[in-house]
Amino acid sequence: EEVERSKTMTARGLERIALNGARHTVTEIADRNKKVVGYVRVHNRHASDTPCGFCAVLMSRGPVYRSAQTAGESNDYHAGCHCTVEEVYSNSDWRTNPKYALNRQFQQDWNAHFKGQYGTNDEAMSYWRKYIKEHYSSHAATQAEAA
Repeated sequence: EEVERSKTMTARGLERIALNGARHTVTEIADRNKKVVGYVRVHNRHASDTPCGFCAVLMSRGPVYRSAQTAGESNDYHAGCHCTVEEVYSNSDWRTNPKYALNRQFQQDWNAHFKGQYGTNDEAMSYWRKYIKEHYSSHAATQAEAA
């Protein structure tokens, strides 16, 4: 069991390194574009895969990031992470583009159930992680079965 765990962690680490090359290229191009209104973290995986609570909270913030770096580019990707940072060119695109649907749902969930509800950020994050795991892991599995 320990050998399998080690293999999985090694594979995730190598995947992160490989994905970072593409992530950096997209970011460099986007950073040069003056038409960008903001950056957003996007989970790029199939419907049965749910982002971790940390990534979900970053996704919930929407295109508030003013650079790819502040959206989590480079060092804020963990092993096994399938997120990327993308540029948003208009508020209308953010509100209507299907690729941001999960971000918008996370934003609604955070605002409705967590924002200002707990004494500390650590406490809120603890409940948020449980919420994501409970509500989206089964939700994502149901969507995958329906597809």
